[in-house]
Amino acid sequence: MIRVVLAPFIFVLHTTLQILNLALWGGLIILLGLVKLLLPNGRIRTAWNKVMHALMFSFGRISVLLIRLFNKVDIECSVHGELSKNSWYLIIANHLSYLDIILLIEFATHRIPAPKFFLKKELIWLPFVGLGAWALDMPFMHRYTRAYLEKNSGQERQGLRNH
Repeated sequence: MIRVVLAPFIFVLHTTLQILNLALWGGLIILLGLVKLLLPNGRIRTAWNKVMHALMFSFGRISVLLIRLFNKVDIECSVHGELSKNSWYLIIANHLSYLDIILLIEFATHRIPAPKFFLKKELIWLPFVGLGAWALDMPFMHRYTRAYLEKNSGQERQGLRNH
């Protein structure tokens, strides 16, 4: 009963802490991403990327910790076979909400290399998420409308892929 009465307060507190978590780690990733622009390709940049991925993993772990703290949830992960941090994996998920991304980041921590997510190009403008994803070298996709695809032949679209 008391949880029901406190629900609005809990919601505001949890949401505020999630936004602050995103702002902290996203801001750090963006700053390191700007520095990365000045770094040469090679070992230094590879090491720098590992630091940036560690920040992303920290964001995911703290976010899931906050979810568990404020909600009665059971999160189950099952892995069939062995995973390696030295191998790449294609993760296909039925993406339903922002929570999916957080859970996949947290799942990847200490199990597999940092995941790369494909984002709609419009998400570049989402505070901390867009530029953070850009700094982490995640690809942004452009989606064409059905009308556009019907109007333009495949040969014309082929040229668009190079832009």
